[in-house]
Amino acid sequence: MPEDLYQTLGVSRQADQEEIQKAYRKMARKYHPDMNLNDDKAQEKFKRVQEAYDVLSDPEKREAYNRYGSDFEKIRSGGFRPGSAGGHRSRGLIWSKFLADVAAAGVAFRTGLMTFSSD
Repeated sequence: MPEDLYQTLGVSRQADQEEIQKAYRKMARKYHPDMNLNDDKAQEKFKRVQEAYDVLSDPEKREAYNRYGSDFEKIRSGGFRPGSAGGHRSRGLIWSKFLADVAAAGVAFRTGLMTFSSD
């Protein structure tokens, strides 16, 4: 199970941006590779702290993380499709991307309203 980003920084879910930044700076100094030259565990912790800060300091990423958990980036990028293992599913389909992909593939088709073609 992925580590909770709030726990990584040692802040609560209600922490404001100032608290998040303060916790990040404290932990970044503690685990920075320059301060821990031969300590692989500290360097790995520094990477996790940096990743947590990158998400929690960005309001949009933080909101997505709070809503979807550790899979938030897959969901935001469209790579995660709950229920896509089988059956019909149209929710979450991004029609503009679908149409652009079809046109890029050189496929022409006609709907009741218009004709799409890559020409």
